[in-house]
Amino acid sequence: MQSRDLVRFMSLVFLVTIFEEFLQKTLTISFRKRPEALKSCQKNLSYEELVKFKDISEVREGIIEKEKAIVNEDIEAIREYVQKKFGLDISIMSPEDGKKINKWALALFNTDKPFSWVDFKERFYRRNLIFHNSGIPNKIYRQKTGYQGNNEVLKVSKEYLDESLALFWELAFNIGLAFEEK
Repeated sequence: MQSRDLVRFMSLVFLVTIFEEFLQKTLTISFRKRPEALKSCQKNLSYEELVKFKDISEVREGIIEKEKAIVNEDIEAIREYVQKKFGLDISIMSPEDGKKINKWALALFNTDKPFSWVDFKERFYRRNLIFHNSGIPNKIYRQKTGYQGNNEVLKVSKEYLDESLALFWELAFNIGLAFEEK
């Protein structure tokens, strides 16, 4: 593997990681601003965990920590969670947001390709391939993306990485706007 390939692989891995951190921070801020959203949480704290906290605010933070762990799940599970918990479908950009964001994306990333949830998800699954399977497509990747190509290392070209940056930036910007409005 050439060094530029390795840098591109690691750039994609890092991009997904940074996005996951963004989602965790967004959820943390949202739960702190709207603690009533924690009422319908599926996560529980055991008695052993509860007695370690000094007061109710620490308990709330403990619940938030457990809730934001959703970010470690499959991207579709994350989408479903945000839809159920906050009424936001992160896979769909409103046409007006898309127009505003695409103008910025065009200037920043030299692309005018509209946001695609399918393309966005593929980046998560390819990151998993890079991280866990040396970039070689496996059964899970094929099921999740519909990929039918050969069992060869999937490259991360400069164009693919540029498009990935635009996709992640667009979605992060849209999520930020949507959560701010809520």
